Amino acid sequence: GSLDTPKLIENVVLESSVNGYKVSDLYDKKAKMLDIVIYLSVSPESVLIGADDSIAKVFPHTPISFNSFSLSFYNAIRLKYPGSNSHLLIDVNAEITDVGIVSDGILTSFFSFPIGRNYIIRKIMKKKSVSRDQAESLFKLYASNTLEKKTKEDMDTVMGEIELLWKNIFYRSIADLSKLSGYTDLVYLVSHLDSSLYFTNILRNPNVPLKILGDRKFSVVTLTGEDLKSMCKVESGGCDEFLMSEALSLAYVYRA
Repeated sequence: GSLDTPKLIENVVLESSVNGYKVSDLYDKKAKMLDIVIYLSVSPESVLIGADDSIAKVFPHTPISFNSFSLSFYNAIRLKYPGSNSHLLIDVNAEITDVGIVSDGILTSFFSFPIGRNYIIRKIMKKKSVSRDQAESLFKLYASNTLEKKTKEDMDTVMGEIELLWKNIFYRSIADLSKLSGYTDLVYLVSHLDSSLYFTNILRNPNVPLKILGDRKFSVVTLTGEDLKSMCKVESGGCDEFLMSEALSLAYVYRA
C-alpha cells in the first residue's frame, strides 16, 4: 500500500550552467538560459523504515540518512581518478547490474538490469544440481580460471548462457545511450572478487554481439578496497571497496 510509495532520498545538483557557462552557485544571477543536471534517487518507504528500525536498535541516538551507492561510486571515482572525464561505471552487486555513463565529468545516463552475482549462483545450482555452497565454490574457481579442464568445459555451457544474456542487455543499452552521451571504452567496475574477475574478462573479450559496436574491447579498471585505502584513514585490516566508496563520498559531500 502506501509504504511501497517511492520516497525521494537524494536530490543533488551535479552541474549547473548560466548562459552557457558552468557555475558552482547559480543563485542571484541574471540568466537568459539555465541548464541544470540533477541526480534523483528514490526508494520504497517500507525499505527505508525497515532499515531505520534495524539500525536504531544498535545506534538509538544516531541520526540516520540514506543515499544510493551509485552516487557514492561516482564520487569515489572522481576523487580517485580526477583526470577521468568520460567513462562507464559498472556495479555488479548481489541482484542487479547498475551502469552509469559519465560524459564530460557528469553522470548523464543510468540504467539497471536484474543480473547480479546471486543470479549466477542460482543458475549454477539449477543447471548443475548442486547446493549453494558448491555453486559458490564452482563460480570462484571458474572466475579465477583454476578449474580442471573437464570441469571447466562442463561449466562453459552454463556460464556461456549467462554471459550471452548479460552482454546482450548491456551492449544494447550502451548502444542506445551512447548516441546521447558519446562513446567511451573506459570502464570502472566494482563488484566482489569472483564477480570482478568474471565480468572484467567478459568486457575485455572482443566477442561483441552487436554489429553497431564493432569489434569493441573495453579498458577495465577494477576498483578494490586496497585502491582506496591510501585515501582513507584505515589503521589495519582489510578494506571493503563498497564501504570505502561510501566513506570517500560522504567526506567529499560534507567536506569543510
